[in-house]
Amino acid sequence: MSYLVSKSQYIRKVLPEFLFYKRNVHNLMFSKQLEFVAFSTKNSKNYGEILVRKSTVQHREDYAGPILAIDLIKSKNINQGLGTAMINFAKNYSKQNGCNGYLILRADASLSPDRVPQIFYRKQGFSTFDDKTDTKMDEFIKNKSDATSEDFIVDIMHYPPLKEKKKLSFCEKMRRILNDFFL
Repeated sequence: MSYLVSKSQYIRKVLPEFLFYKRNVHNLMFSKQLEFVAFSTKNSKNYGEILVRKSTVQHREDYAGPILAIDLIKSKNINQGLGTAMINFAKNYSKQNGCNGYLILRADASLSPDRVPQIFYRKQGFSTFDDKTDTKMDEFIKNKSDATSEDFIVDIMHYPPLKEKKKLSFCEKMRRILNDFFL
């Protein structure tokens, strides 16, 4: 697609790989829920949708502000980059709408029991806040294998993960105890 600026100069416009279209959803349970339909500009058969809403319920101990809740994310074709594009879109939408980039979703194995979504979300930077579960997911990623509903059923996943607390040395612990004792 080109545009003529003058007789001798053209400006080339390039479409992004995925376009997002916003439409309102009339849902009695979540009145503020929004649906975004994503389309591939390179493959007309590659499309998907993501349902989001702003949640003010505190889900994390390290953050008390609003969080963007992803209620549904699905794509027509898998392994085509659309899921990653929708997650990146949600991260940006969260920042732009007062949620500071925080996301929460429910990863459910019921729709695809032979290939659960937890591994995909973990690759996108999500965490369950359970070290054992996160480590198990990391093993599947490391081994490049798919997990099934026997491995994971339902997980609440968060983005970004909790920041690791810095472990104090013995000397630092003693200094703090003595400071508390003498003050």
